[in-house]
Amino acid sequence: GITLLATWRLREDAAVDPFCVICRFQLRVRRVSRTRPGQEALWRDLPPFFCIQPDEVTQQYCAFLTEYLHYGEQYVVSVRAGSADRWSEWSVPSGEVSFEAAVLTPR
Repeated sequence: GITLLATWRLREDAAVDPFCVICRFQLRVRRVSRTRPGQEALWRDLPPFFCIQPDEVTQQYCAFLTEYLHYGEQYVVSVRAGSADRWSEWSVPSGEVSFEAAVLTPR
């Protein structure tokens, strides 16, 4: 199968409430290679997960995306953040990153 390692960091100008630590994230993925002209692909919101702090060296968060990806398809991925004490609230989604899961070719 396919595994995508998604990495991100919070914007430097992100206003973070010191009493409400951002520690919950959600990856969002949509397949764009099978949409008809004028049709927009639907986002698949993956289950939320917790990250208490970023990597000490890179200051990045990361997660593996292994479900919903198929060879030969094109996808768009974004992430959004939330806090542990406000389950129904999410940040504005990050910028979208596009990629293609290229078909494997034998050598």
